[in-house]
Amino acid sequence: MKFWGLWFSGCWVCLSGIALGAEGVKIDPALSGPEYAQIKPFVIDKTEVTLGELIHYRQANKFKLVPDYQHKFPSDLSMPANLVDWFEAAAYCRTLGKRLPTRQEWELAAGVNRTYPWGEAPLDGTRANLCDKNCKTPWSLWRISDGYERQAPVGSYPLGATPEGLLDMAGNLWEWTATKVDGTWLAYKDKDQDRDDFMAEVIIKGGSYGSNPEQLKNKEFAKSPTNFQASHVGFRCVGEVQ
Repeated sequence: MKFWGLWFSGCWVCLSGIALGAEGVKIDPALSGPEYAQIKPFVIDKTEVTLGELIHYRQANKFKLVPDYQHKFPSDLSMPANLVDWFEAAAYCRTLGKRLPTRQEWELAAGVNRTYPWGEAPLDGTRANLCDKNCKTPWSLWRISDGYERQAPVGSYPLGATPEGLLDMAGNLWEWTATKVDGTWLAYKDKDQDRDDFMAEVIIKGGSYGSNPEQLKNKEFAKSPTNFQASHVGFRCVGEVQ
């Protein structure tokens, strides 16, 4: 398994009359093999958190006094939320009674016994948003087109869904996890966050619109500083099984 350096969140909560939180999919780690039996079942968001959900979260919390903040956001609020550092992503998930997934949880959701979230079929323009012929990089796949130069609205590639129904686990945006590069868990502590946490690096998963096919495999990963905000990094949340 290679390490990739960087180039470039089942429940509903209402904030200011807006329903937040993606539909959840239950994952039972024990079904992936006896070595995962010690991990508790969890519910993971079906899609990445959307731009619209992030905007309403910020208006209800972080930017209460600026209701029309960042009015220059794209008109399509179904785009995945990006330009979000680890701490805001973790805070968003906590507001919904959830948290960011660990690396192992994320990989279990994507499928530890298959190459890609959908299985073994090779990548093409119908399964994921990656660096295709619209992508201006030396490693672009000039023979295929996924229809987008950058990020696509969440759920745009139903043929790339996992057997359980998770969407965009490969491509579109890299996704934050709660696992540091050394394998330990990074806890969200709000105002009591340790100073070292702001200098930590965590694992991100899934690849993005700028990734090559290898980076979209379920077990591949990259790392990112927790205070990093990037156009190619987003997130989804996990919750406990009730």
